[in-house]
Amino acid sequence: MAELVTSFLLGFVGFLIYICFWKLSIPKKLPPGPRILPFIGNVYPLFGTKDVLKSFHALRRKYGDIFTLTIGGKYFVIVNGYDTFREIFIDKGDFVSNRPDNFMSKEITQGNGIVFSSGHRWKVNRTSTLSLLRKFGFGKKSFEEKIMKEVKIIINMLKQKAEKPIRAKTGDFMTVSIANIICDVTLGKQFDWNDQDFLTILNSMHGVSSNGNTIGILTVFPFLAKVPGDPFRGQDSLTHSMILEKILSKYIQEHLQTYDETQIRDFMDAYIREMKREGKVDKNDFDEKQLLIIVKDLLVAGTETSANTMRWFILYMVTHPKAQTRMRQEILDVIGFSTYPSMDHKDQMPYAEAVLNETLRLSCISPLSLPHGLTKDVRHDEFTIPKEAVLIPNISSILFDSTIFENPYSFSPERFLDENGQLNGKEKYVLSFSVGERVCLGEALARMELFLFMTSLIQQFEFLPESESSVYDLQRSLGMIRTPMPYCFIAKELSNDKQ
Repeated sequence: MAELVTSFLLGFVGFLIYICFWKLSIPKKLPPGPRILPFIGNVYPLFGTKDVLKSFHALRRKYGDIFTLTIGGKYFVIVNGYDTFREIFIDKGDFVSNRPDNFMSKEITQGNGIVFSSGHRWKVNRTSTLSLLRKFGFGKKSFEEKIMKEVKIIINMLKQKAEKPIRAKTGDFMTVSIANIICDVTLGKQFDWNDQDFLTILNSMHGVSSNGNTIGILTVFPFLAKVPGDPFRGQDSLTHSMILEKILSKYIQEHLQTYDETQIRDFMDAYIREMKREGKVDKNDFDEKQLLIIVKDLLVAGTETSANTMRWFILYMVTHPKAQTRMRQEILDVIGFSTYPSMDHKDQMPYAEAVLNETLRLSCISPLSLPHGLTKDVRHDEFTIPKEAVLIPNISSILFDSTIFENPYSFSPERFLDENGQLNGKEKYVLSFSVGERVCLGEALARMELFLFMTSLIQQFEFLPESESSVYDLQRSLGMIRTPMPYCFIAKELSNDKQ
């Protein structure tokens, strides 16, 4: 009996010591949040929720624009609101632009590339990548021809469907077309849609981008990737990543073997020139592994985001015929029917631009931007965000902010127009591509793709429901990006005499 009492007392004393140590370990002046409890942290308000974003919005109303969640001994500071975004990610950008150690940075990219890397190696490669891409017209009008080549392929494909139901889903014709544009600038090759290498690239990209666990639970508990049966698909993501790297490595080797410094064909050639350039200060930062992961980053980040935005666009046009009609009429008033839209017409089509921004806003492809790490403790108002914390940018808090956008969950392009039908400046709040030093470097290209695809398709087709009784689900499925549920639509070809 005495031994039992002694064991109990020792256990109780040990528990008290743990509680004292635990309380002392909580950083001082931490941004507010639910009460932190031993062992489970303070994420219990999220238990059982089917919509994490709604829970985040509720926590924002209670605790303010920055609040703290902790689990597994890690602190996650959720950043909300346009002004707070600018204060933290722009004004303090030098200190909050790292990537924290997580499953993607350690297992998938191993610190390489431009999306999940950090520090000097990331900065020099991001700067160089953007510079090299711009030399090939990335995001500039000179790149328009490459985009329009794919636009015309899709137009011909839709015409061949002869008003038969078309199924929109991940990996469909939009994915193929957008991926081919990125392949053209990176690999110097636009594939036939049935090319086996191309199909393998598409399948592998989907395997990597569709698993939200890689930036979710596997960030908090990376050991779960090793659980037998792979319930969190960590090993599955690794497998797809390795398949993608293997096929891209083949094209890198082909480029190395055929490289001619007097004839730079594409991004790979341009990067190889940087690798070979004599006297380059940061030569050790440019190697084949970096080139491989950068090309993979460009493909994965640049494909499904734009493709999914286009799927949302078609869905919104099917479900909002008045907006579709107004957009088409604007296009016809500016250029008629026989000439395809171009970037030269963009300023003359404010309603089309409003539709583009409203599609980006309401679809909210990436509601939670990729996590940020800190290089030192950061002060914000009366709070201190500790260096070891992880910042989670909640972009949805801006895109659905009712103080900026009235009735934020409805589709209304008019919200971006003034009384004269011109853009009113609210487009600055559409931070779909993030903000600060980690803003997506492909934003200019993505907006060009979307404008040319949207206006060209609306000019040539009327998008209709599959049938009069069709009901469309506007809910979103969530992986690393939010996608619409698969749906069917009719593309009715228009002609000049029907306008």
